[in-house]
Formats: sequence, C-alpha cells, structure tokens
Amino acid sequence: MWIASIYLENSILFTKEQLDRLNIIFDDFYSMLPEKSNVITEEFKKSAKNEGLKAPIDVNYVARAGKYSCKYTGAFNVLSNCLSMDYLWQNVRVHGGAYGCMMNIDPFGNIGFTSYRDPNITRTNDVYSNVVEYIKSLSFTDEDLLKYKIGAFGSSQLIMHVNEMGDLARTHYIRGLDYEARCKIREEMLDATMEDILKLADSFEEALNDSVICVLGNADKIKEAKKLFTEVRNLNK
Repeated sequence: MWIASIYLENSILFTKEQLDRLNIIFDDFYSMLPEKSNVITEEFKKSAKNEGLKAPIDVNYVARAGKYSCKYTGAFNVLSNCLSMDYLWQNVRVHGGAYGCMMNIDPFGNIGFTSYRDPNITRTNDVYSNVVEYIKSLSFTDEDLLKYKIGAFGSSQLIMHVNEMGDLARTHYIRGLDYEARCKIREEMLDATMEDILKLADSFEEALNDSVICVLGNADKIKEAKKLFTEVRNLNK
C-alpha cells in the first residue's frame, strides 16, 4: 500500500515501511536545527477585482467565481454534473461556440465557472448569471436524477496513476477532507432528492451576487465588454 506524505512543497509517495524509516531520518535532522529561527511573517490582503486582461489572441477565457455560506453537501456534486453536462455545455459550448466550459463547487464555499477558447464575453457572462433561474426551473424524474448521480460518482471515482493518487491525497490533506468526510459526501450524493437540488439555487444566487469576473482575451472583445470590468490592462503589464 502506498502512502502519500507531504514534505516541503511536493507530495512524495512511500510504502509504510519507507515512510517509517524516513521519519526517523527527519527526526534526527530536526533535532540538529537551532532552537531559535528567524520567522518572516507576510500579510496577504484580499483584493476583489473584475479584470480584463488583453492578449494577442482571437478567443477569450471567461471566468467568474463567488462564495456561498451554506453547509456543503453531496447534492452540490449532483447539481454540478447537471449544470456541466447540460446547461453550460448547451449554452456556452453548443450555442455559444466556445471550445469548452466547466464549473467547480468545493466544500469551502467557492463556486466558479470558466470557458475557454470562447468567441464571447458578455454572452457567456449572461449564461453564468442565468444559472439561478435554470436551477429553479429544474424538474427531474427519478431516472434523470439517477443519471446525474451516476455522472457525479463517475467524476469522483476516476482510475488514477499512483502519482495522481498522491496529488489527490495531498489535496485532501490540505483541505482537511478525511475518509469519513468523503464517505459522508458520497452518501449525500446517493440520498439527494429533487428538493435538495432546488434548495441550492439560493447558494448560487448568493455566490453570483458577490462574484468577480476575470477575462483573458482579445483586446477588441474586452473593449466591447468594458462595462464588466473595474480594471483593464495588457497581459504583460
């Protein structure tokens, strides 16, 4: 069995026996360090911006993200699968002409949408804005709901190479998602009802009302959408 351990800024994979031996080496190393060390403290100030980044390209990459405050449940995963496979795919990819689109919801209150190689900016942002009404209009049959649950499970149970398993273990460690927490999310995905899905519209509305947008794209297209931005600059500045 491989175990992922985190040292410095990389994840390294060990067997249990190798990890035990390495811990002894590190304990000896730490014991040789001086008791007092200089500590440098950096203060990071959060700054929300709506940015347009002009680049010498013909397409755009449109990202918008915000935060919600309710408790995360597995129902978010089921809804995410629905939005990604149906709503975003149809409106941003098929009808909007973007090369692709995706979204992300995490257990720490973040909801984000992105498109890539997208000919549009304002139109895509409108699609993001209208997601709340789309969620409120949903009416799944039991068969529909099962389909989205299966899709959500498929996305969370990927076959991975050992190095990918290490990266995922590091992410779980940093986020504090232990095995029990992940099992609970899977159970909530299985038990999600149509009512659970509809309730999440409020979380999306909260996130979008206090969201920020960032676009990397064509200078002329960014100029056309200038009302969306508080700051526009060239990518290299």
